[in-house]
Amino acid sequence: MVSDELKHDVLKVWLDYEEAVKTAFRFPATAHMSAEGLEDLFRAGNDDAARPFISYLRGQTEAFRSMKFVGEK
Repeated sequence: MVSDELKHDVLKVWLDYEEAVKTAFRFPATAHMSAEGLEDLFRAGNDDAARPFISYLRGQTEAFRSMKFVGEK
């Protein structure tokens, strides 16, 4: 199982990622991404599986935050 500390980190990074996606693609502020797979990670995974996932989401979050629509500065 994933430790409580890393569960907290995964959830925080997931929510940051969700906000970056919503902003990048101009989804409504009330939109939410499905997080059903996180339960599987928490139950069947371990800290060694959670750490790369956190790193991946951080990188993807930064990529989405840097996206600009045509005509934006």
